[in-house]
Amino acid sequence: MLNCLAIRLVRYANHEIIRFAPRLGVDGDQEMGEYMKRISALLLLLTAFVSIAYAAFSRPIFYESVPFVGGIGGYTHYRIPAIAYTENGVLLAFANGMRDWHDGGDIDLLLKRSFDLGRTWEPTQLIKDAGADSFTGSCVVVDRNTNRVFLLAILFPGDRCKSIKYNLSNWPLDEWPKVYLLTSDNDGLTWSEPRDITSIARPPNTTWWCFAQMTGIQLRNGRLIIPVCWMTYPDKHYITGVLYSDDSGETWQRGGSFDDLTNEAAIVELPDGKILMNLRSFDSHAPYRKATSSTDGGLSWEPVTTTNIPDPFCQGALTESAGTVYLSNIYNSKERRNLVIHASQDDGESWTKHRTLYRGPAAYSALINFENGDLGCFYEAGWGTGIGAPYGSIRFSRFNKSWVFAGK
Repeated sequence: MLNCLAIRLVRYANHEIIRFAPRLGVDGDQEMGEYMKRISALLLLLTAFVSIAYAAFSRPIFYESVPFVGGIGGYTHYRIPAIAYTENGVLLAFANGMRDWHDGGDIDLLLKRSFDLGRTWEPTQLIKDAGADSFTGSCVVVDRNTNRVFLLAILFPGDRCKSIKYNLSNWPLDEWPKVYLLTSDNDGLTWSEPRDITSIARPPNTTWWCFAQMTGIQLRNGRLIIPVCWMTYPDKHYITGVLYSDDSGETWQRGGSFDDLTNEAAIVELPDGKILMNLRSFDSHAPYRKATSSTDGGLSWEPVTTTNIPDPFCQGALTESAGTVYLSNIYNSKERRNLVIHASQDDGESWTKHRTLYRGPAAYSALINFENGDLGCFYEAGWGTGIGAPYGSIRFSRFNKSWVFAGK
């Protein structure tokens, strides 16, 4: 497309040169010929430059690294990838350091930073160690106006979490987990002490409570939004909702929520200001991802619909770049295997491009976009030694739109 525009530019310029040359003091056929040769040469040089730039930006780009590997660093495996990109160009990759197979127990909150868009990583930083308890489940968002990084995490009693993890209705009412907020003003180098925001984040009469997408968003009007989910008591319903802040993270409020057999929502702001939400489903009769949207900044949500994207009841992620919406999910209705990047050019109404990022066992993922239009996916993948689930490592892949669109 840019090639065609450059060629048209040359033709148009030649026409205009002939029309306006007399006004520029160019006279005579010979002088006119020399003048046009010079201008045409410059325009052809511009054409070549545009062509080279277009080729560079349109060719598929892909590389990957593995920041967290199970069995290395004192942890059996790592889970719950969250990622953020600061205004100073620092990539922050968060993970839970797991000391045994359970989602409960002794879990630490960890961070690795990259200064070259994920090619290499600094040594692991321990953000919080809660002893034998679980300090886990992080969600991160960066305020573009201040470059302050907000990291939300939850605290579980480790031993108790192990015993009741898979029967969520048995969580003690309004007691656990506790919800904490940490901040960093130096690109994740140091962090504030955790601030307890449980009374704000958790509605009354809830048992289990968790973050949904591991990366929050900031709307164009400055609002910060974190998707969350919880279970009600005594009816034991899964509820999906959001937390939001309109004052650069000083205070937080609960936004709109709904009950529709969903949780672990992914959100993104569309070019027209609407918020798209794509959800993990718990409907055993329809193993597909669900979707809804909000036109008032997350204060209310449209009725939930079922998409045509298969999903084995697993978390997914969303991002948007240059008018294209991207979704990462486990494209498999039966097991956690085959992580795929999907692309939509109609604001998530349909997903027309699909490219497999990891064919083997995989699970949770987080998506991010960079200022040049490239994308990043931070995701759990690979069998871990003695784990028996797809949590052998957390990998980072960087790619561009051309790489995604080279798929099916």
